[in-house]
Amino acid sequence: MITGHGIDIVHIPRIKSLLERFDDQFKQKCFTETEIQQADEKPRPYERYAKLYAAKEAMLKAIGTGMRDGLSWHDIGIYHTDLG
Repeated sequence: MITGHGIDIVHIPRIKSLLERFDDQFKQKCFTETEIQQADEKPRPYERYAKLYAAKEAMLKAIGTGMRDGLSWHDIGIYHTDLG
């Protein structure tokens, strides 16, 4: 049974700007070490960070809580297997 769904769109230049201004501070606040490692391996990591951010925002919408009740960005992990 589907109890909720989430959709989110992130403006890639906004994430690129955040990375340029705050780099590690932004990364450490919003992403897990594995997410950072996978994103930084890409030719345009800011695009991967935008995708990860959008996926996490969509997850928050789907569960319907937002960032309440002690939930943090690190409680949501977006991971890719060898199959994608």
